[in-house]
This record gives sequence, C-alpha cells and structure tokens, in this order.
Amino acid sequence: MTDANPAEIRYQRKRDALWVTIDRESRRNAINAAVLEGIEEALRRAAADAGIRAIILTGAGEKAFCAGADLNVGPSTFQRQADEPTTDFGRLARAVRRSGVPLIARINGDCIAGGVGLMALCDRAAGGEGRRLPHASAGAVAGHRARAASE
Repeated sequence: MTDANPAEIRYQRKRDALWVTIDRESRRNAINAAVLEGIEEALRRAAADAGIRAIILTGAGEKAFCAGADLNVGPSTFQRQADEPTTDFGRLARAVRRSGVPLIARINGDCIAGGVGLMALCDRAAGGEGRRLPHASAGAVAGHRARAASE
C-alpha cells in the first residue's frame, strides 16, 4: 500500500515495515524542513499502527542516501529560532529517542555530513559495498551508538 505523500518524502507500507524514502534525488536527498517533518510523520504513523514493527529510512536513487543539509535554503535546517529551544533536527532526534519502533537506515548511496547524523539516529544501518562514509564521522557514529546503548 502506498499513501499520499508530501513531494519530498514517500511512505510505503511493506508487510510490517514502513519504508520512508527521502525523495530529493536531484539534490542528493539533502535535508530540509520538509524532510525532517516527513521523518517525524513516519514516527507518528508507526506509533499509531501496532502492525508496524520497523521504519526503514532510505534515499531515492542510488547516488546518495543523504548528502546533508540543503545548502540552497541556507543553514536554517540546523539552526534554532530565538523563540525555540531546539533545532528541527534536535526535535527529530528527541522524537526518535521516544519512539518505540526501531529505525533502520538503508544506506543506498553516499552518506555524508547531515546524512551521517540521520544514520546516527537509527538503531541499525545497512548498505552495500562502495557506499561512501567519512571515516571520522563513521567512528563518531560507532561511539555514539555504544554510548546510547549503555544509557
């Protein structure tokens, strides 16, 4: 079953998993406010449906899982407003942490910058050979996951 979706996120129910695809292939699946809201919407959908046992996060195409923040819209994706206590990305991180549904990153292409941040929010990540991850970021993710597991 495929649901109606915002232009930049696609949702598809496959058995007991909700697949969430960042659908911005021409921008290498770069993060903007609509992408972050779309992932939060997936968390809400999963919470409302006891039949969903996992959320699979991936990017459209094969070139990039996510190339980070969309720099064409400026740095606003990762900045907070003066009247808000946290950023859009920070709110997403808190929502993921509260969620009882496992979030799995399907790394289908390059994963750099903020894409590594999205991957770090996930409980698991899987991808084929030849996927590019910055070495320092990959080490930071491994340390983050180990710390999170011990909390």
